Amino acid sequence: TNIQDTVPKRMADTYREAAVSITITTLTDVLAFYLSYGNPFGSVQSFCLYAGTAILFCYFYNITFFGACLALNGRREGANRHWLTCMKDGLKFILSAVLEDLTTITQELRRSIQ
Repeated sequence: TNIQDTVPKRMADTYREAAVSITITTLTDVLAFYLSYGNPFGSVQSFCLYAGTAILFCYFYNITFFGACLALNGRREGANRHWLTCMKDGLKFILSAVLEDLTTITQELRRSIQ
């Protein structure tokens, strides 16, 4: 998606592209597994019930929670925050902390040598 667009517009574009195919695939898979529940073997019945339900839960996860994570990531991108620390200039913050630690260690080594 275009990074200059707003997060709701980017999410709408993402769902417009992916939601239909995800929904169709999920419905056909769940339908196939639930129809196979009519098999006379108990182990196959258990597997089909479990697999169909698991696919259904994965679908709801992808539509809700994963979408929310994508929206939060879009807001992070829009605020130009670091990918790991979510802080402005996060890399500079990490590097300055490492440099400060190295300076302290170097000073301690110099004192112990003298």
